[in-house]
Amino acid sequence: MTQSQQEAQNYQEDEIDLKALAYSLFEKKFLIAGLTGFITILAIIYSLTLSPNYISTSSFTSATSSSIANINKLTYLNETKNSIFTSFLNSLSSYELQRKVLLENGFLTVLNNENDPIEDNDLLIYNILNSIKINPHTESKSLAEKPYSVSITGSDKKAISSYLSILIEQADKKNILALGKLSKQKIGIRLDEISIEIAQLLQKAKEERLNQVVILTDAAKLAKSLGIIENNLNIFKDINAVNIAIGESNNLPDWYLYGEEALLQRIDILVNRSSDDPFIPELINLKVEKDRLESSENNLLGATSINLIRSSKIENISISKRLIVLVAFFGSFMMSIFLVLIMSAFKPYEKELLPK
Repeated sequence: MTQSQQEAQNYQEDEIDLKALAYSLFEKKFLIAGLTGFITILAIIYSLTLSPNYISTSSFTSATSSSIANINKLTYLNETKNSIFTSFLNSLSSYELQRKVLLENGFLTVLNNENDPIEDNDLLIYNILNSIKINPHTESKSLAEKPYSVSITGSDKKAISSYLSILIEQADKKNILALGKLSKQKIGIRLDEISIEIAQLLQKAKEERLNQVVILTDAAKLAKSLGIIENNLNIFKDINAVNIAIGESNNLPDWYLYGEEALLQRIDILVNRSSDDPFIPELINLKVEKDRLESSENNLLGATSINLIRSSKIENISISKRLIVLVAFFGSFMMSIFLVLIMSAFKPYEKELLPK
């Protein structure tokens, strides 16, 4: 009997609490409505002033085989797809190039989404460029090679699309120019090597000629001292004499064979020789190579270091204004009810205030 009375009393208290709760909510209906309406109006104002946000995305793969062949036609270049593509990615992600494209094409003001002070250029530029993302290996079922993608976000879809196109173009151009410069550097190095080799050959030939002059001069002096003025080439008229001479010595001395006058003439020719070039066989190949390198063309017209799959696809990534208002309305309504409940917990209503 006592337990039944206790349960009845608890039920009665619960009923009274529910009535008190409903009464407190009804009593604070203007607070709930006012707070909900105020926050909802703020959300509406915010959504009306909120700028749209877009993302522009371009996709690309490494260069085609024909483009690689066009690049490798340059002298001393032997690049691969990976080496060229890696160089392009490095150029594309370069902060200096991104900044240069931003400033030189007037995108700084257009892409200022938050209307930050233009005076603070470094912070503004960093905020804009920080939205650039390079994502590797985008899924593609139609391509054998998974493409990379680069994207940028901003409030002006035309501006971000244009910026992205120029950035890719400039990164590709920078990469191609670097390859052309590399070829020129290697050609310059080889031309310097050829010049050194030619100079060494000429110096060696000159030293040999001067050494020969010294040897012939000594031979002429010896011939003169021995009274051999004329040459003794007439000994070759008699084949037997030749055999005897060769048998005695395989090398007849110049002073004996030519005599003083012939030796002096040879000395005069060697001393007054204008050029040693005709007497250096190695010079021919070196000069041919030098002429070929000096006339080689570093023309990379039409060459590209990537294969552009999709250029500047625009998507709207802004949060729906209607969604913002709905979330603000329901959120503020629930917050208002929660606030009233907290207020009621600290100020309980007396039973006599409850409606009969």
